[in-house]
Amino acid sequence: MKPVLPMKRRRTVDEIAQELSQILRGLLVCVRAQPGLIETQREAIRSASPRRVAEANAANAENLREMASLEDRRQRLVVEAEEAGVWTGKGPITLGGLAERLPPALRGDLPQVAAELREAMKEASASRAVLRAAARTLSAHVEGLMKQVARSLSHAGTYGRRGSFESAPAVMTALDVRS
Repeated sequence: MKPVLPMKRRRTVDEIAQELSQILRGLLVCVRAQPGLIETQREAIRSASPRRVAEANAANAENLREMASLEDRRQRLVVEAEEAGVWTGKGPITLGGLAERLPPALRGDLPQVAAELREAMKEASASRAVLRAAARTLSAHVEGLMKQVARSLSHAGTYGRRGSFESAPAVMTALDVRS
């Protein structure tokens, strides 16, 4: 006989509102930190310092881990809110939509916090686009340097103008050992 697992207690609407508040505020802190973290990464890339790049990446990774943890909590909350009847209707359940559907006594400033989070996410997205462009530029620069080095080291003509291996005419060398 299988052991009977205790039933999970459903959260009350008040508990859902408290959890939503914690998630929204936590995400807002993380997302607002992103532009600064991204700028630190960009400066580290610009300085070409492996140590600074590693430190910036570690700080950004920690922030992303916290955001992933909050996202897990958000996904569980959405299921619980649906089960508790806080969300009715069709379509995706958003944090802002969930905040709007809470009873007025529990809603507080949550819709405004959700709107701030939405705006902060747009700013963070723009910062990430700038970092991507900087990384692409650095990558193209390094690739150009590698091609230039390959071209200068290719005495036999085995590397073409693009820095990639190309078949070239065979180098014919002869040594007369009789004379």
